[in-house]
Amino acid sequence: MDKWKNRLMYGGIAGGILFLYYLTVNVLLDIDFSNKFINFIQFLPVITLLVFSMVKGTKKYFGDNNISYSEAFKHGFFICCIAYFIGHLADWIKMSFLGGREEAGESLYNMLYDTQGYEIAEQSSEIIQLFTTPLSLLLYLFISAIVTSIIVAVIVAAFTKKENPF
Repeated sequence: MDKWKNRLMYGGIAGGILFLYYLTVNVLLDIDFSNKFINFIQFLPVITLLVFSMVKGTKKYFGDNNISYSEAFKHGFFICCIAYFIGHLADWIKMSFLGGREEAGESLYNMLYDTQGYEIAEQSSEIIQLFTTPLSLLLYLFISAIVTSIIVAVIVAAFTKKENPF
């Protein structure tokens, strides 16, 4: 199997599962993630799926051959990045087009109003509107996919590499 086909297949499958997961949890059920424990619990299956797809895709492509750390990192990074980006498109759709943007801005405004006062909340609401446009949210999604993929790939590559000790 071609390297990119492998990456797209495992990243796409994991991304599709994550998309359905986020669509169900964030959009349809509309669970409040302000509680840090609930947020942590929601994040565990995501990381588990990303790690599983990275390990499975890397092992499937390379088999029992020796894998350098850089090859394991690159392969895992692209699988994770594709899966993360596809999976979080449900959040982007919610935030951009289904009213999530106003909800997020309103909750942030209320929090700032309660802690900092009226002036700070008013000034911040203008800035919030700039940073919650669909294009800026898509840019944030792209950057967070890259950063998350780097962090997860660094850790997973340490365990999936197979180098000849001699």
